[in-house]
Amino acid sequence: MTSSQSSLVKTQPMPLGFREDTLVSNLLLDPNNPRLSAAEPTTDQAELTRRLWVEMAVDELVYSIAYNSYCKTEPLLVVQNSEGQAGPDLEKMVVIEGNRRLAAVKILVDDHLRETLKITSAPTITEAAKAQLAASQ
Repeated sequence: MTSSQSSLVKTQPMPLGFREDTLVSNLLLDPNNPRLSAAEPTTDQAELTRRLWVEMAVDELVYSIAYNSYCKTEPLLVVQNSEGQAGPDLEKMVVIEGNRRLAAVKILVDDHLRETLKITSAPTITEAAKAQLAASQ
């Protein structure tokens, strides 16, 4: 199991009602995110992460989470994936509120994603810090 698969973030399913911990690997960025509406549509999660990194100041969140931890008082809002991202992703949840936070967490805990996106300016955290980030969710 990779670090990103064992990382948990607080989510709140829609309709609102209860909270649960969800594996980061079971969360998808929203391809219909209005922050990305000007870009060519895609469901590719790495590309969505790249766009958020480049266009939406996710680097600030990465630094904040790396040095101050994840704010547990603001859960991600999610819906069950029902369209647009079929196949193995059909069972996952789509984040409809908190895409920048999810992208920041994924960048911190997934070294492969950082390498794929060529993100070298973000802080790196130790495996222990990754585990702590996961446990603090």
